[in-house]
Amino acid sequence: MKIFDTKQTRNDYFKTQIARSRKKFSFCKVSHTHVKTWKNVLATNFNVIDNYKGPILCLGTRNGREIDLFRSVFYQNKMVNILVHLLEIKRNGWNSCFPLIEGMRKSSLDNIIENSVTGVELNPDVKRPDVFIGSFDEMPLKWADTFGILYSNSFDQSCDPYKSAKEWIRVLRDGGYFVYADIIYPELVTKWDRSSKLSFGLVTVSIDDLNSFIRHNGFATLHSLLAKFFVCRNYEAVYQKS
Repeated sequence: MKIFDTKQTRNDYFKTQIARSRKKFSFCKVSHTHVKTWKNVLATNFNVIDNYKGPILCLGTRNGREIDLFRSVFYQNKMVNILVHLLEIKRNGWNSCFPLIEGMRKSSLDNIIENSVTGVELNPDVKRPDVFIGSFDEMPLKWADTFGILYSNSFDQSCDPYKSAKEWIRVLRDGGYFVYADIIYPELVTKWDRSSKLSFGLVTVSIDDLNSFIRHNGFATLHSLLAKFFVCRNYEAVYQKS
């Protein structure tokens, strides 16, 4: 399975991805409601919340807002979550008009514990104690079997999906969950993006190919939902490490 379809050396790929991250740095695909929905899916269908042990890792997190949302929804109290929801605005995707509220109590990479929420981002412009600067297909060796939940909406940007999947399996505990969500773009949109000087690196992903690839790399599909969004489609799924 080949998703990232540009032929580049690894160093050139890194440069391309960092440039794209900088271009979309303030853009967040994820809302507070999205994360709350995924938590409810896990809690309702798989009883994860009652028996949940282990940190959360967000992959390809850009400015880190996804990390703040997961921390708020999974670990902050009800009042904080009400404020985060009320202060959220639809601008550059989803953002907050008062980010200090959702930015409270950041985790530290130096002390990853059961209620930590951390992230991985290739862009060195990120300056946060909870973000590892590097590729999500080359994470610290000490992270093996560490995380209970992985989240990503950037699998389509992997230059080597097999290497990425192998690495994600390595850092996820047995029985851990992989939450995936992304926008599925029509071929016409991605062809236009590739030919544009303002390209954002949009990629068309086949859901059938993705799920087949996931199954063959050690994950079982527990939940999936595909919903139309204008000319695009929103896809979300929960996979479990077998």
